[in-house]
Amino acid sequence: MAYFPFFVDLSGRKCLIVGGGTIALRKAQSVLEYGAVVKVVAPCICDGFDKLKERYKEAVELLEREFEEKDIEDKFFVVAATDDEQVNKKVSEICFRKNTLVNTVDRKEYCNFYFPSIIKDGDIVVGVSSGGNSPVLARELRKKIEGVIPENLDNINKWLGEIRPYIKEKISDEIERKKYFEKIYFNYNEENLTKTTLLDEINNEVFKNIMDGNVDYNNDMPESFKKKYPSLFIDEKAPKEIKDKFYNGKFTLEDFNNDINIFDYFKNTNIACAFGKDYYWAIPLFENIDNDSDKANYSRLKIIAEYQKIPYYDLRDTFKEYCSENASNLEDDKIRTIVTALERLSYSNSSEMYKLKKSIASQVIKLPDPLEKLDKMENIFIKNNLPTIGKVYSCFEILHPDLSDFNFDSDIISPILKHKSTMGRQFTIFSNLIRTTLASNNRSVNDYLDNIEVGSNLYKEIVSGKKSYNSLSEEDKKTMNLFSKHLETLYNNSMKGKKEPFASEKNGIEKIDELVTKLSPNGSSDYNIADRVVRMFCGYAGIDTMKEAKDFIESKFQQAQLRNIQESKHDMTLDKGDFIKGIGDITYLPSILENGCRAKEFLGADSGSDLTPLDTDISIILDNEGTIKEKINRTVASGYGPIYLAIKPDNDFIITRDDDGEKNIINDMTKIEVFKTGVVGKDHYGIEVGFPSTKIASLMLEDYDKRVGLIIAMSNGGYVPVRDMEGRTVFTYDDYKALRNKMSGLSHYKENDYNFSDNLAISEVEEIKDEIEANNELTAKKREKINRVIEEAMQESGLELKTKIDGDLSSGVVELIDTGSTGRGTNKPGDGYFDFMMRLDRNIMSKTEELNKVKQTLLRKLGKEDTNDITSIGDLRLKDVKLDDEDIVDIDISFVTKTDEVSYSTDMALEDRLETIKKIDKEKYNYVIANILLAKQVLKEANVYKKASSDPSQGGLGGVGIENWILQNGGSFVDAMDSFLDAAKDKDFNQFKDSYQIWDFGENHMAARKEEFPHDNFVDNMSDIGYQKMKETLIEYKNSHKLTNQTTKQY
Repeated sequence: MAYFPFFVDLSGRKCLIVGGGTIALRKAQSVLEYGAVVKVVAPCICDGFDKLKERYKEAVELLEREFEEKDIEDKFFVVAATDDEQVNKKVSEICFRKNTLVNTVDRKEYCNFYFPSIIKDGDIVVGVSSGGNSPVLARELRKKIEGVIPENLDNINKWLGEIRPYIKEKISDEIERKKYFEKIYFNYNEENLTKTTLLDEINNEVFKNIMDGNVDYNNDMPESFKKKYPSLFIDEKAPKEIKDKFYNGKFTLEDFNNDINIFDYFKNTNIACAFGKDYYWAIPLFENIDNDSDKANYSRLKIIAEYQKIPYYDLRDTFKEYCSENASNLEDDKIRTIVTALERLSYSNSSEMYKLKKSIASQVIKLPDPLEKLDKMENIFIKNNLPTIGKVYSCFEILHPDLSDFNFDSDIISPILKHKSTMGRQFTIFSNLIRTTLASNNRSVNDYLDNIEVGSNLYKEIVSGKKSYNSLSEEDKKTMNLFSKHLETLYNNSMKGKKEPFASEKNGIEKIDELVTKLSPNGSSDYNIADRVVRMFCGYAGIDTMKEAKDFIESKFQQAQLRNIQESKHDMTLDKGDFIKGIGDITYLPSILENGCRAKEFLGADSGSDLTPLDTDISIILDNEGTIKEKINRTVASGYGPIYLAIKPDNDFIITRDDDGEKNIINDMTKIEVFKTGVVGKDHYGIEVGFPSTKIASLMLEDYDKRVGLIIAMSNGGYVPVRDMEGRTVFTYDDYKALRNKMSGLSHYKENDYNFSDNLAISEVEEIKDEIEANNELTAKKREKINRVIEEAMQESGLELKTKIDGDLSSGVVELIDTGSTGRGTNKPGDGYFDFMMRLDRNIMSKTEELNKVKQTLLRKLGKEDTNDITSIGDLRLKDVKLDDEDIVDIDISFVTKTDEVSYSTDMALEDRLETIKKIDKEKYNYVIANILLAKQVLKEANVYKKASSDPSQGGLGGVGIENWILQNGGSFVDAMDSFLDAAKDKDFNQFKDSYQIWDFGENHMAARKEEFPHDNFVDNMSDIGYQKMKETLIEYKNSHKLTNQTTKQY
């Protein structure tokens, strides 16, 4: 068995050496060099020990006598090195009995540690051991190692030791720090490296980390750094308050606008430093302005002013990247145009375009005419009733007309595309996009196909006389209206339609009649409309009928599910030939699971990570050596973690270029093309266009993040195993099913049933249930009064108010939606707190002055014109609004841009589930509402209702959190209490949080503004105080109401 190599501090440690010959002398000499205190016992001690005694003095004790057992007492380790085997054996046996470390020369079985063959250069020590099997082999190996150690290594080691505390402070991320030290060693000629050049390199690295916003700095930096980067420091003569404000990054644009004299302190200082680390990216800008620091600083201020106009952080990042890439050519007009484009994307009336805003932005801003291109793209997203993938391809055509900006003679582009004509390339790209999207079980495509299928069937029934259009339900009329829009868009995107776009004054069934004739392959209306639509949209992908499309989707989905469920039962291996793709953090995972992993040109998630055109980058595992982590670390993909996609290539993949060149150049649209690019490494490959999410065999990450499991459960693509770097499954199929069970009743996720608890009716619930109808009537009256006041305010502002979302994007129409508990009937009886979302036109939201006029009119009409109840982002939080002599209420109003579609928000998810419950069982629905109201009442009375950020003394789940808690436990307060207390048993708050989640399956609409994950875990609303208080409250309630018998649980 191999021995573990400990490195031990021997300073002052007591050592006994039994034996006085030359071998004992060598052992004594070696340990004395490391500070040990040595006692030597032997009947005869050789002369060499006298020299050791002379050199190490009190550290050496020599006793010429026989060994005695008491010699071993208080010794850290013992060496038996006599020429008498019986003595050596005796020493060893005593040490074994006393659990003392012992090394017996040349007798492996008498040892519990070995002396390695040592290489020492200053503080650098290398030990080589053969486990006692062959000391000669260890010595020879030592000689080889000595030959590759550079002479200057000890000096480098000492310098790094001196500088390490500085590096540790300035590069706080351990992984980045490790990479940096590796870079120092490998990138420098050790013979020429000096302490000065090493310090210079370290200063460069610290500066780079400052530029990246990873490091704060102050006036206490080393003089070598201040001397090299003087513009990062303010004039020493500046007043203390100016210095403090500068080094704390607290300056604002207003400071410079209000006091021009401040500029005097920045004559030799980079003004971007004054705004804090979020603005350090602007430090290198305008360095090409020679000897004119004032002009450079003025230019930086203009850039910062434009940057602050961009409302969303992800688009701010895009702007920063553009500025950094074009630092020497930042023209004012171009910058203003780019910021205008980014603002328009932020406030787009298209929700689809909003979701893709970063991918669109990264491409559009590089064009000479970004606003013109953006106009065309927005027109596609708002007016074209195509699945998202059709819109994506149309945008691709706008951004890359005729593919003219791609070099198809390049050796890094897809070999299949390389050998086709322009039209052939377009057909191939569109075909692969369609197949990737279908095979990913994309929700947009599924909804499109469902509407075409249902709409065509309804149309047949109307044409045959079985139904009339006027007799259709409202739901069916909506279906037919959308069906009509889909047919119109499809025709207008055909070759005929592009020449002569469809235009008609007719509506309803008459309009559909015209479109059916227009789309007919032979002028007759007697054909399968659904199949015709599928053939027009998917024919290039080899899919010609509705059945083929749905069968294709279902077969790919089921194959992936069977594979992933089965494989999750075993540890995963990463084998030679497997594919790995790093995707960064969780930001892009939802899009990848929904759409497949697409190349950047097709608005793929994390478009910045793809280095080669028209493909998505992957790494191929080149050998089977090492652990999973080691294999990944040897790939280019390792730089794009910490989340990785693992793909096990099957017969659907075809490699068209490898180390041996091009091969397999065939026309087979069923294949996914993989080819070597080698741009940044020999493992660097590309997949033409992209690959479907059903090809993801596993997600891999070192530290499991429960949000990853949530994203998988919410996706349309089904179960995907999540593995750690040992290949173990950390998100199992049972975990997936448990999350899906928590989603029961959410029709958005195709969970159209609800798992009702058997514990819906307890006495207090019965009492509350009888008050629900009266409460709803009272709430409706208050809401009507609020709506009237707000309607007057809107009319005064020249706007029309609607109190529902109906898809009308007409300019001048404002939508006011009650998103709070009052809108769902889950508010406490008599409660007067209303939470509204106001959806305004983009041209109002994007203009601060216009928006403020609307807000001021609202405040005046609500009697709050002098209020300070406005949040930092401009939303209203109004207390005690007097509607009349009868009603005083609290009103919150959040302002968002009106879009063609509302994302599935927190309140929509709650409404969705409650609506499903009501459809299934109206009586049980009332019981569920009563359970929610009871839970809120109990927790409010216990002062553990509001979340910690709103009221630290409470630290509860919050109102929306409580609603989700009850609904995710079958609608029962009893079951919710049991689940909470079960998870809390014998756990502190941190342990509880790790084991118990209450997820928001809708999106928090504030998350995008704050650059946060959009799906809250409501347990994070709590505090330790709130957790303890809630446990006590629930236990007390259950015991006082004798509920333990119902659930057989004891607490």
